[in-house]
Amino acid sequence: MTDRVKFLQQDMYETDVRKATVVLLYLYPDANLRLLPRLRSELRPGARIVSNLHDFGTWFPRTTIRVHKTFLHLWVMA
Repeated sequence: MTDRVKFLQQDMYETDVRKATVVLLYLYPDANLRLLPRLRSELRPGARIVSNLHDFGTWFPRTTIRVHKTFLHLWVMA
């Protein structure tokens, strides 16, 4: 199963995300909002974005769950 996961340490504003099926974010709100246009234009339909704690402002998540003392938000690209 580990062959299906890839962790990259790269500039988040330059990394090519077109092949990603899941993007996990643990960023401040302003960083999420700065990434949003790229994520929306580059991710394929069905790709998922998971954000720990912070959302994307007026782009509401498909679902939000509480895990201990934090929230996880999920978006699925249309």
